Amino acid sequence: MPDPQCPHAMQIGQNSAKIASLEKEIASLTKSQQTSIAELEKKLSKLTAMAQSSAMQVVEDKAKKSGFIRGMHMTATLIGYGIIIVALILAGKVTGGLDMFVRFLGSLDLK
Repeated sequence: MPDPQCPHAMQIGQNSAKIASLEKEIASLTKSQQTSIAELEKKLSKLTAMAQSSAMQVVEDKAKKSGFIRGMHMTATLIGYGIIIVALILAGKVTGGLDMFVRFLGSLDLK
């Protein structure tokens, strides 16, 4: 059995204590790093979910605005075509009336 008063034995004991202390410290640091990594992963997944939600909201808003604008364009186009059709029908009636008037005048025997 080594003599406890021997300086060599004391130095070996000190080194063993330092090694044990450092091993415990490394274990606690590793555990804290793992928990901090897990917390960072949770925060990252939460931020990812928020970004996806925001992106979906923006896409939905753009789609609604685009649909509204497309609907307004379609309505304006249909109204414009309706006005053109009515104008052509009226023009046809007027020219038909003029044609009938000219035929009437031509049928009159003005001799």
